[in-house]
Amino acid sequence: MSWLDYVNFLRENNVCDAAAVLNCADGSLVAGDNFSICAYQLALPSEDGRGTSTVNVNEAALIMEAFKTGTVTAPTGLRLSGIKFQIVRFDEDEQTLYLKKPKGGACAVKTKKTILIG
Repeated sequence: MSWLDYVNFLRENNVCDAAAVLNCADGSLVAGDNFSICAYQLALPSEDGRGTSTVNVNEAALIMEAFKTGTVTAPTGLRLSGIKFQIVRFDEDEQTLYLKKPKGGACAVKTKKTILIG
């Protein structure tokens, strides 16, 4: 079974809106359906509330930080496919992140070679 076959299995019957396999060494996308790992700039409200400041977002680095520390310190929060997620729970023993977003959520599991997201 290829990684894309596994992603397609996760997406069967519309159980998941998106699914991906990432490289656990650097967070790069190995296979995905309706999913991307991007680097981009994002305008966030400035601290004084009078404008915006532009920050760099590297989604691969954010997911790697989340698995390393159980949290994300970036002002952008954890973002995957351009969507902001909140970490609800991190099970360090099982290397599992439980994530929440408006009207949904995700689960990410880190193995020795991959990170699986659905």
